[in-house]
Amino acid sequence: MTLSKAERTERAQVQDTARTELARCLPVGTEVACVLTHVSRSGMSRSIKVILPQDGGTGVWDASYLVARAVGWQFDRNHGGVKVEGCGMDMGFHLVYTLSRVLYPNGHPCTCVEERGPDRCPSNDHSNERGPERNYASTRIHRDGGYALRHKWI
Repeated sequence: MTLSKAERTERAQVQDTARTELARCLPVGTEVACVLTHVSRSGMSRSIKVILPQDGGTGVWDASYLVARAVGWQFDRNHGGVKVEGCGMDMGFHLVYTLSRVLYPNGHPCTCVEERGPDRCPSNDHSNERGPERNYASTRIHRDGGYALRHKWI
């Protein structure tokens, strides 16, 4: 299916709007919850509902439609989730990692604090560093934006 220039422009605007809205409410280190709502018979695709914190963590909201638009994937209206294609890995993590890469394409600042250690920073850079001295400075920028958000299953 070939899209016209106007349709491509409209899709890009919708995607940018979704990314802007999500970036506003998902700071680095936010935990994104996933709920598996459907798996196809072949096992090659699934629908995953995305639940985000609201009101400072006292409430939650279903952001599946907005997430689907932001990452450019389909929204499964029948099962109420983002349609994720593929198998053989944790597809919820894949969805959150992709969303994080979309929202933080240039990386993210380290959320570690010297006293707390690496458990506060979602990046894998700290475990990959060699030697006893690891850089937990709050001024550090992690290049891979995919680890800016945390993932969990419900």
